[in-house]
Amino acid sequence: MMQFPGRITLISLLCFVACALVPLGCSSKENNGREDLTRYMDQARLWAAVEAQINNAISSVRRDQFVHDEFVSETLKPIVGVAQQYVGQL
Repeated sequence: MMQFPGRITLISLLCFVACALVPLGCSSKENNGREDLTRYMDQARLWAAVEAQINNAISSVRRDQFVHDEFVSETLKPIVGVAQQYVGQL
């Protein structure tokens, strides 16, 4: 009968330790999640700026209806590299 209380104490101690450590693990993961989300939102803002640059160039060429070859070439040439980098980042 003496072993029974010892087991309860051991189980209680293990439960206490587990309960004490869980919040520490969660707060660390929560902070990492916040940091990840903050980095993602910062990157998304940069992506939005790049997308706007690409879309503006395409809109300009479409307004011209691809009539003036030199204009189309001058407008889209710089954007090709930007678009390639953008796709690579995604």
